[in-house]
Amino acid sequence: MARADEIIKSIIGELRELPSAYPNPCIFKDNLRSAVERDNVYDPEIVAIGFYNHNKDYLEDMQIYKLMYLKRFLGRKYELDNNVNDVPATESANSTNNVTASMERHPFFSFYVTKGKKVVEETAGSSTEAIAGSSVDGVGRENKNADKIVKAVVGMEERARKWYGGRVDPARGSDFVKMLVIDGCFLIELLRCYGLDNWRDLNDPIFKYERMLSQLRHDIVLNENQIPFFVLNDLFNMSRSKDPKDDLILLTLNFVKGMFLDLSVPEEIEFKKPDHLLGLIRDVWVLPFANNNAAAPTLAKWENIKSASELHRTGIDFKISKDHNSLMDIKFVRKCLGAKLKIPQLNIYYETESQIRNLVAYEQYLPYGNPRYVSDYTFFMHCLINTSEDVELLRRGGIIGNWLGNDEEVCLMFNRQGTSILTSSKFSYSQLFSEVNRHYHSHRKKWWAELWREYFDGPWACAKFLAALALLGLAILQTIFTIYPYYHPENN
Repeated sequence: MARADEIIKSIIGELRELPSAYPNPCIFKDNLRSAVERDNVYDPEIVAIGFYNHNKDYLEDMQIYKLMYLKRFLGRKYELDNNVNDVPATESANSTNNVTASMERHPFFSFYVTKGKKVVEETAGSSTEAIAGSSVDGVGRENKNADKIVKAVVGMEERARKWYGGRVDPARGSDFVKMLVIDGCFLIELLRCYGLDNWRDLNDPIFKYERMLSQLRHDIVLNENQIPFFVLNDLFNMSRSKDPKDDLILLTLNFVKGMFLDLSVPEEIEFKKPDHLLGLIRDVWVLPFANNNAAAPTLAKWENIKSASELHRTGIDFKISKDHNSLMDIKFVRKCLGAKLKIPQLNIYYETESQIRNLVAYEQYLPYGNPRYVSDYTFFMHCLINTSEDVELLRRGGIIGNWLGNDEEVCLMFNRQGTSILTSSKFSYSQLFSEVNRHYHSHRKKWWAELWREYFDGPWACAKFLAALALLGLAILQTIFTIYPYYHPENN
């Protein structure tokens, strides 16, 4: 009985700690992982951004670079309470020891600064210039700017905590604020160093080594490696320069566009504020398809389509689409007896699976009624590809560009998507699925497809058919000449 009382007391205590309303998180840890998935599609390679990967040991070496970028951010020649500031001047760099020592003077940094010192010293080598040394002219400005930043982030702490689904321990509020400040300033400084003139330090290893930059591009688009966009946006606006290119959305898109599927940067962007950087990229990537698909009819009930090989055997050809606005812009074109599926080319590289799976993971937790365009497209491709034979068929049609070198790898990639994907409540391809299935179940079209494949599929098949037709014609003529004299003897 006493044990029961303890359990009840514990349960009541937990219930009393519940928030007054349901949390409305936007950054989720994906619960759809399975043993068959590639291990690292969700995991960062070198840098932890946000709460979920914060204390992973193998990512600690990057912490010192984040601090260097934070120091540069704090030392720029601007006042953080102004929305428009001077473009930073390039000044001489301090030594690594001086940079680290000045960081240590901030109690705000004391928890992090000892981590990774050795990495910076090894990276700097014999050089006396710091990795993070541009436009710093005193601790006073840093202290002043740090104070403003921390106070701003503290004001956003409660809202940011909810975005992680209540997983953040309230007792660790100071650590949480530190994380948001350091990671947020690092991301902003990284984007500016990449996209703005006279912002980058020539000694910065991130830009000296292409592999490091590539890994960072990979890491900042992971679903579990995000911080809320409103935190980034506020920090960015506090430090905005007069440079017309100093725009958070454009800087982000320019940073990832070279490696992220077929992402292009539109001249004008009008949409709601995203949840985080991955959400921003997703919103821009699906924008052309969303605009074209807004009035497209959808069906409440639909059936899955068969694999590419099975569809091909019923007379459906697969052609590369050259007049599309989006990778997801797929068309079904009916002909007299056959049909065509016109699909834009998808180039598959090593990082493609990670990009698609993280976009899908993000979409899976969108509120009900929100379209899940990437999930719909992924499910469409999952239906088409069951075996390496399907991949080969699509590859020969130019629809898949396989840079993995192995059709089986591409097949496994889409098989790993599984049937657990939740598509849009109004599935983007429901009408297309219905039309494809109508063709597939047509006995007349199946018969014609078999006839065509048997006698007309290729030059030799056509040649054999024509030869047989010629022989048949000769046989008929011979028969006519044989029986004609019998019925018309007067004409002999």
